[in-house]
Amino acid sequence: MFIASDRKDHVCQVEASSEALIFLVTGKGKSYQARAILQASMFEDYVFEDAQSLPARNNDDDLDQDPIRFAVNLTMLLDCLQLFGPTSDTTAATMTYSKEEELFKISLEESGVLTTCDITCLTAEDSHIHTQGLGDTHVTMFSVFREYEESCRLIFRADPLREAIHELFEVLGGGDVTISASTEPPVFKVCVQGSKDAFELEFPKSSDAFVLFQSSVDCCWSYFSPALQLSMKALSISRESYIRINSEGMMSVQHQLRETSRGHETFVDFLLLAVESQNLVQLRSI
Repeated sequence: MFIASDRKDHVCQVEASSEALIFLVTGKGKSYQARAILQASMFEDYVFEDAQSLPARNNDDDLDQDPIRFAVNLTMLLDCLQLFGPTSDTTAATMTYSKEEELFKISLEESGVLTTCDITCLTAEDSHIHTQGLGDTHVTMFSVFREYEESCRLIFRADPLREAIHELFEVLGGGDVTISASTEPPVFKVCVQGSKDAFELEFPKSSDAFVLFQSSVDCCWSYFSPALQLSMKALSISRESYIRINSEGMMSVQHQLRETSRGHETFVDFLLLAVESQNLVQLRSI
């Protein structure tokens, strides 16, 4: 969901706190970021403990502790989580982190079979990243996005958007994808020029695909097709998708995933930079 299949050196930043477990990946060239937030309430048992305080469990909201941050190889993390298949609903997973051993341990159990993976954590020097803060209180692309006025916001139903994106990917041959939103019909348009074919998709404001459409000004931005494809991978398991574009062409894509068996909602976020604004975040030294 987070990386292209030909990338083996991506680093995943992890932040653990008493409230949530956050995974964040920055794409090559810093053209996008992907973030998954797993709330503590999603887990059957969630224990957070740092070296200077007592453990905090799911309902201990009165304990204020600093988050723990580390980094791991993303490909290795995904390989471990998918040992019993990418869509297994019967696998129980236990994740633990030891600061002393610098290990992130994942134990998977299914039908009485137990497998444990020990993933060596990376230092900031090893991973060439800054592991200072993945949440909204620190500088990430997600926090930079909010510094600029939003030009449009849309909520799509997953099924029609999934069908449209499937058609789009059939045409993609590496060209950039142009997305425009307007106050006049058609209100939302996606265009791509492939190596052999061209594709243009228009959504009127009355389209059943929209749960919400708001556009304050006309806007038109281009995005790298590989980054856009990655941002839409979660559509296969989504209920709705919330898309926002700000005045600098930064596009926020948030997928609301289908509820878990325990009734919890989960969200996966992507932040993409427009081709025209690639220097925007890099100048901020994220």
